[in-house]
Amino acid sequence: MPTQTDRPTEPSKIVDGVNLVLLRQQIEARTATSLAGLPDAQLAHMVKVVLSRATQTPKSPLAFVTSSIATELPELVSAAWAATTPENAENHSEPRLSFCQKHTREYTTPDCPLCLKEFYTPAAVTEEAPSPEELEAGRRFREQLRARRNHH
Repeated sequence: MPTQTDRPTEPSKIVDGVNLVLLRQQIEARTATSLAGLPDAQLAHMVKVVLSRATQTPKSPLAFVTSSIATELPELVSAAWAATTPENAENHSEPRLSFCQKHTREYTTPDCPLCLKEFYTPAAVTEEAPSPEELEAGRRFREQLRARRNHH
């Protein structure tokens, strides 16, 4: 039985059948990305965008939204900030086109979606080209493995 200290200080906000507190926890667990700085207004917008794309009503809105947001987190965060920022919410003019020098692509959101994806994606192995010494060491190692296989 929950005690007084187990209860959240604020009631959970529900948007289209999705509990935002649970959604935030599940996305953070699935993506290893903290959403502490993302206000409920932006998260609620993301829920509405995802559910508007569904071809039929999901049986489990929370699971459906969690999976969808986890898959395209940077793009949805960027779109949510763009849609819920006061100057953008009041101004219904054409979106401003920007260009990312790093990714050499145009975008209409406040930040380049690919830059956001890199920022929100957990650190991965760098994709630097191997040095000639590393290439040679790899070639020698593969030859040793082949020689062992052929002798047994």
